[in-house]
Amino acid sequence: MEITVKDLTIEDEKEWQTFVYESNNGTVYHLLEWRDILKKEYQFKPEYLLARDSDAKICGVLPLFYVKNFRGARLESLPFSIYGGPIATTTDAFSMLIKAAIEKSIEMKSKYLVLKMQHDLQKNVIFENNLIEDKYYIRSVLELSENQDETWAKLSRDKKRQVKNARKMNVTVRIAENLDDVKSFYELELLTRKKHGLPTPSLRYFYDIWRTLEAKNLVRILLAEHNEKAIAGTMLFTFKDTILYAIGASDMRYLKYRPNNLVLWEGIEWGCRNGYRYFDFGGTPSDHLSLLDFKKRWGAINNFYPYYYFPQKYSIKSDTAAQNNNGIVQRAGTYLFKKMPICISKIVGPPLIKYFG
Repeated sequence: MEITVKDLTIEDEKEWQTFVYESNNGTVYHLLEWRDILKKEYQFKPEYLLARDSDAKICGVLPLFYVKNFRGARLESLPFSIYGGPIATTTDAFSMLIKAAIEKSIEMKSKYLVLKMQHDLQKNVIFENNLIEDKYYIRSVLELSENQDETWAKLSRDKKRQVKNARKMNVTVRIAENLDDVKSFYELELLTRKKHGLPTPSLRYFYDIWRTLEAKNLVRILLAEHNEKAIAGTMLFTFKDTILYAIGASDMRYLKYRPNNLVLWEGIEWGCRNGYRYFDFGGTPSDHLSLLDFKKRWGAINNFYPYYYFPQKYSIKSDTAAQNNNGIVQRAGTYLFKKMPICISKIVGPPLIKYFG
């Protein structure tokens, strides 16, 4: 069967969306709403590819952005996203999309191409395209049950205790309802990123996520409150049968109330009540053992998932120039954002964050 690959056009967009919704491997990140959110916030250039079969029917899509920062120029699927990569109905469609992405990467003189997959590509696709597979990240997924007690039973004793203690200390959780609630979550994210020395996206970015995705039932923000004050929160992407833990944030001054544990359980419990099958805790570097153990204590099963690179795996450690430049810049940036007043980081963070991703 002959397959052709082309750049996405406005005329193709409705079919693209339908294909993503119907694919077993589609995610919120593959939707065009996410493309528009990333483009607006980070000013990256989208390079979206789609494949059609001999009947002119879409058989695969590949969302890409051209990214240029301290790591050099690259084509990435997808920046500031947990997952990406191609989704397709046939092995040939996978291979043709990746081949077209490689050609585009070379044409644009990018340093490398990276595809963040949820699952392994077939070996012949990897071989034909000279891809390098890297399994550094681990995906943690909890299988949900309609019976909430069955899901609760999967939690470790300490997690159950922490959830119960949060409730005893009068922590409550509610679903965000408006832009004021979104702003409360953003302010918690500012505190969390300050702790880690990271810049924060703009408030507009969080508003755009809410305005774009909430009406389509693709996002939920949960806020944990104590005495009517938001002290922790989580942003969940909800797509088909899966809830994805996208962002967690909290005020360190209130951690004794265990709000993070309660807001997480409430998200899981909400998923059980609403018929979701999986709660995806997202990716974790394989050497972050404490975080992997944390997710395991919620009953999640940990499995490696791959990144694919062309022409070579990018590693800051093997890139001397980038190591010298990026290492110094990143260390300085981390130090500054830890020390910087939040009123300043609100201003300087958004234009700088794209250089750190």
